[in-house]
Amino acid sequence: MNAPLPVQVITPAPFAVPIVQVTNPTPYGSPITMASMPLQSPVPGHTIPDKGLAFEPLGNLSAPAPTFSAKFVLEVPPETTSLQYSGVVYNSSEANNLYGPVRPLELWKLPQGLTGYDNLLGLYHYVPPNPLAAGITEGDTVLAAMNAIFQTVDMVLQQNCHSQILASFSESTSRINTRMGREQICRVDHSWAFQKGQTWITFAIVEFKRRGAIRADDWSAQHLTVGGRGGKICRQLKKCATLCRTRFVGCCDGEKMVLMCLGGDSNDWYRDTANTAPTTPAHARWIQNSGEMKRHLFVFLREALDYKLQEHGMLA
Repeated sequence: MNAPLPVQVITPAPFAVPIVQVTNPTPYGSPITMASMPLQSPVPGHTIPDKGLAFEPLGNLSAPAPTFSAKFVLEVPPETTSLQYSGVVYNSSEANNLYGPVRPLELWKLPQGLTGYDNLLGLYHYVPPNPLAAGITEGDTVLAAMNAIFQTVDMVLQQNCHSQILASFSESTSRINTRMGREQICRVDHSWAFQKGQTWITFAIVEFKRRGAIRADDWSAQHLTVGGRGGKICRQLKKCATLCRTRFVGCCDGEKMVLMCLGGDSNDWYRDTANTAPTTPAHARWIQNSGEMKRHLFVFLREALDYKLQEHGMLA
């Protein structure tokens, strides 16, 4: 039997070239190749920092006290100018066609007393805009809207919610089994819920869109049915509403917002055959002034919360 040939070692070059070891074949085995990365010495001129370059010890700091009223933080116009009219457009889910169109769409008047808007409790911080927001994709719209609009509204809602335990969720998933035994799954961009025992009860949802996706012509009162992209958005919102068991839905593209309360029998929102579900009446508010978005969203969420609490016997 021939003895195996000696191992061949390829010496590494100075900058992180792998060491390759090759063992030649024998009558009892195939050739073997092994590679490893050598440890590198520090590059001249780039030494490991010494203790003199470390951070100073942290001081005994505390967050500043909030100083602004609820109306101030809700009425300061949000910064959304970084958002662009671009990004990838994705096709709607085929499951959305199992939900009918919205018709008629009527103006949704603001409630009497504005759900206590003039007497809101608490003091709050001002939430500054993110100067690095890219504003290109739908995800950028989500982050910009959360920072500029939704975080402030959540802060005020938390202190004006009938002492309920609330939570807002991003990318939450809901699922139900339909009458035909199909499982329907829905991922909701943003939702709000209150705690009842060990269960979270969703009372409102909002879907985010690229800037420019919400067009006034689609939602015009002159049309019998919400059409175009707006029609697709309505079907998506009805699917989310069905799976989350709420009538209060909205959509936002960073510069415009539509807030709706769906009517009719919720059992009629869905059919097992595509494009056969009946139309659903709805009331809607169209907000195209970004300075109005935060207070409109707050009133919408309070209306949704009050409705759902009454439905569950938790509000007189």
